Amino acid sequence: MTLQDIIEQLDLTVYTEPKGFAAIHPGSGYAADLLSCVMAGASSESIWVTLQAHINIVAVAALAEVCAVIISEGAVPEPDVIEKSQHPGHHTAWHQSDHLPGGRSPVGNGHPLAGSLAIQQSMGRNQ
Repeated sequence: MTLQDIIEQLDLTVYTEPKGFAAIHPGSGYAADLLSCVMAGASSESIWVTLQAHINIVAVAALAEVCAVIISEGAVPEPDVIEKSQHPGHHTAWHQSDHLPGGRSPVGNGHPLAGSLAIQQSMGRNQ
């Protein structure tokens, strides 16, 4: 399953310019809001789910080498966050979603979104 598939299936809003999302194959996911936990625990080429939307997530995403960040709970990154993530070396896509696919129940935190993401990943492997 590609990052583009995930964007479409979870109906995510993309805040960065498209960067070949169809060629990115996330290997895992990591849900955390404490930045030091992400730096210590997120796998390279994973998708990071967080409610954080401030400028520090750009540096943490780069250090952890995640392939995407999904910003949950309706949080929206400030323009400086989006602009900084567009620079060379920051290949991270920033997304935001406040509901599950099809407009179903709102996501109160990143855990239901992470579960939905895991299901989508599992379904992609079975096809």
